[in-house]
Amino acid sequence: MIVCAALIVPPTSTVYAPQELAHKLVALDHGNGTAYAGLQMLEGAVPREAIVTCPAVTSPAERFAGLMRGDFAATVVQEPWITVAEKAGCRLVSTTCFHGTWVADRSISAEAYAAFVRATTRAVRRINADKRAWEWMASWGVLQGAFDVTTQINRRVEREAHELARQ
Repeated sequence: MIVCAALIVPPTSTVYAPQELAHKLVALDHGNGTAYAGLQMLEGAVPREAIVTCPAVTSPAERFAGLMRGDFAATVVQEPWITVAEKAGCRLVSTTCFHGTWVADRSISAEAYAAFVRATTRAVRRINADKRAWEWMASWGVLQGAFDVTTQINRRVEREAHELARQ
């Protein structure tokens, strides 16, 4: 599932671009796709040391309410909250899309979610089977550098999540 995420500020904000969020508090629902999307949007515009975040609740409705109360300068939401925010006069200072896997709400059956997990697993296997097909990324130099897998990926949690997904 492709998810659109938007970094939003309230109607009264003086922020019009993500660069202007340097040293301002941004609420992120840590551990969820929107939080990672928010970090990517900020990191693309603001030096890492100038990014200030706080953990926020998972509920986008509550994050939106906190934003409107002035609890923080910005937050990240996805639809339908992007539309709600725009209707309320909020500004979208950045948007991005990502592959979301948080699709198991009341409208999704266990069988449908299992099919999604199987399809994602097959896609990963196909990508891993032919790594050379991704030479385009290497040609841009994005695979070299100071990437440290031990600080970027928690392998223990990753393994546990995969085990739980197989059950």
